Amino acid sequence: GTGGGSQYPSTAVSLTIDAGSAPALTSAAPAINTQPPLVLVAAQNFDGGVKNLISGFNPATDAWDSLSNGFFGVGSVANWPQTRGLPANVADSTVFNIATRGLNLVDDCGIFGQNRDMQDAFFCVSDVPDNSEASWSFDVSGYTSLHLSISMGGISDYHTETKKGYYNQDSIVFSVDVDGCSTQTAFSLNAAEDATYST
Repeated sequence: GTGGGSQYPSTAVSLTIDAGSAPALTSAAPAINTQPPLVLVAAQNFDGGVKNLISGFNPATDAWDSLSNGFFGVGSVANWPQTRGLPANVADSTVFNIATRGLNLVDDCGIFGQNRDMQDAFFCVSDVPDNSEASWSFDVSGYTSLHLSISMGGISDYHTETKKGYYNQDSIVFSVDVDGCSTQTAFSLNAAEDATYST
């Protein structure tokens, strides 16, 4: 994940989560942006490079491997840390052998296929135990009006007797704590009941 904000000569830090606003019912003159431009405050990039990182996820020591289809950690398709290759739950092998186990013309639950940048490292969550978690700590002193930015993708793979995906009550939660204040949920995601895996 990465963080953006505006730098000010103050050590006070506040968190702003902007959910947006409803569109205006009548046309109005465009607003003039008087806010300072966003700057990158803190980041951990799994392809290399960190900024203001105190502690984060270490792919070499913090990953979890089920020795089956489960994985909680970092890798790129070209350099996947599991010898059996990318988990089938993540690989879309309908037209390209991305998981190195051959084509699967009826593959209905993968998200990475032939158009994936094979060198791009990403954090993978596949068939993990309950309460799996990773945490990052950044030094954001001197910044305010912070924003959280995470690029992510997934598919609604919900659990049935034949499809061993996420249970409906399972969730992926991103929470933040600034300067020891109360923890806030930035966003929470749940699996959708979609038997066709189209969402």
